[in-house]
Amino acid sequence: MYQHLRAIFIFPELEFKINFIKSLPYFVNSHESTFDKMIENSRTLRPAINSILYSQGDRVSSVYVIFQGDFELSKKVKKSRAIYSIDVSTVSVGECLGIQEVIMGQMSQ
Repeated sequence: MYQHLRAIFIFPELEFKINFIKSLPYFVNSHESTFDKMIENSRTLRPAINSILYSQGDRVSSVYVIFQGDFELSKKVKKSRAIYSIDVSTVSVGECLGIQEVIMGQMSQ
């Protein structure tokens, strides 16, 4: 009985994740087998406020799909011996972080 209840609980979340990601412009034309592999290797991350997903210069190996909330992207700038953090942009629901870096095999800029 426990396994049955667990399956019912997990399935709607998984179905939501699949449909949400399939609707994003980045993944609309993805081949089904590629998409299935991506979903199999995905996990849900709920970062704490002010946490860092990756820093400038890091090699990025994951794509972060925003399901809810907003992320502020900031950049550290050195000016006259002081280091400042400047907000560059906001990433919102339905947008992705790291996708260009993963596709191109690059470090974050």
